[in-house]
Order: sequence, then structure tokens, then C-alpha cells
Amino acid sequence: MSSEWTAISTEQLVILESLWHRGMTSKGKKCSPLILEAVSKSGLNEKVVKDWIGNTSRKKNN
Repeated sequence: MSSEWTAISTEQLVILESLWHRGMTSKGKKCSPLILEAVSKSGLNEKVVKDWIGNTSRKKNN
């Protein structure tokens, strides 16, 4: 397991949160178009976006 992490800028966070509110709430195929949009708009790689989705889901469920 890698201990590396990526710092997400305020601008990238705004993009991710906007897409979250549009339905990017899971890492599955149904969210694939939104995930690809997040990658394109934010410049983050797909793994970072999916990790953010997972972390955000856990935070919102607590």
C-alpha cells in the first residue's frame, strides 16, 4: 500500500465538489463520464479522483 498522497488545490476541490453535486458519488461505471470530466477539468489522475470520491462518501456517511 502506497503512502503517497496528492494535495488537492482549492480550484480542484471546487471542480470535484461541483461534479459530486451533479452525481459523481460512486466509483462505478455509471459515474464514469463524470469521473472522466473531473480528470479533464482538474488535471488530477483518475485514481486520485476515485480516492477523493471514496473519502468523501465515507465522510458524508458518518
